[in-house]
Amino acid sequence: NAPPDGYLTTNNDCDDTDYLIWLAKPAEIVFVLDSIQACSNQVSLAIGVEPAGGTWSGTGVSNGTFSPAQAGIGTYTLTYYIEGDGMCILPANDTTVVTVALCNSVSEIDSNQILVFPTQTSSTINIQAQNLNHAILMDMNGRFINIFPVQGSNAVLNLETYASGFYLLSVSTLTATQVFKVVKE
Repeated sequence: NAPPDGYLTTNNDCDDTDYLIWLAKPAEIVFVLDSIQACSNQVSLAIGVEPAGGTWSGTGVSNGTFSPAQAGIGTYTLTYYIEGDGMCILPANDTTVVTVALCNSVSEIDSNQILVFPTQTSSTINIQAQNLNHAILMDMNGRFINIFPVQGSNAVLNLETYASGFYLLSVSTLTATQVFKVVKE
């Protein structure tokens, strides 16, 4: 019997004992972060992906890295393509979204320094900075969970209703943004 369309035809591949399971599968592409936020003045960054060995394409991509400075401010869809092994794994591609924003750096002596404490809590987190604007709670993949409007120089965020785990907290003042990793116990 000849295998149906989409199946391999050689006898030295995935599972040669039964043509019904000769199906070649597309490469499974897994991104460390499905969406990425970067600052326009940030150095080039590598985007974590499995399996390695594929190629990236899109605005700001060069030699397997993404350059926020080259891309400029905006949102970009980058494509990762992997050829597969020619036998059991078919070629595949997937995309990730990178958002590049204008970020002002925050130095330790800057009057707009942002403080977040404690970063491990079962209830509340304190934020201190001049001209607070907002705080965004995200999961570790950068997906939006909630936005907290904050003002002034002190804020307290109540995390009691959120599940235990790791989160990203992006805190913005009128002149700077900084991302903190927080643990909800």
